Amino acid sequence: MDLGIEGKVAMITGGSRGLGKQAAQCLAREGCKVSICARGTEQLEATVAELAAQGYQVHGTQADVTSDEDAARFHQETISSLGHPDILVNNVGGRRGSAVFEETTLEQFREGIEVNLISAFRLVALVLPHMKEQGWGRIINISSI
Repeated sequence: MDLGIEGKVAMITGGSRGLGKQAAQCLAREGCKVSICARGTEQLEATVAELAAQGYQVHGTQADVTSDEDAARFHQETISSLGHPDILVNNVGGRRGSAVFEETTLEQFREGIEVNLISAFRLVALVLPHMKEQGWGRIINISSI
């Protein structure tokens, strides 16, 4: 498949495993330079090594995107290593609290909003100005609640 994105820079959160890793692999196969982040370093380093061994241009950043500082650092490291991101895949999320509504506290619900919505907003705010300036960009938000 040719999506016409060869040479584009893709930033992918939660990129060390699951859907994020699959997104990184697919975008790399399409010719994108990929920058991934994850909270844990071990799986992140393994995924970066795996993609690099396949000949892909890849950068990894240990970051928790619920943190303003970590999100900004991930963005800046992407720019420094690969260039301004053209594609953002926000792949963060997960339910907080119980699967039973009545057993979920308000604090757990707020944590879920922070992870699923605020972190996505935070990264969109970082990448959107350059995307608008260049007249091209793609943002994909993936979440689980």
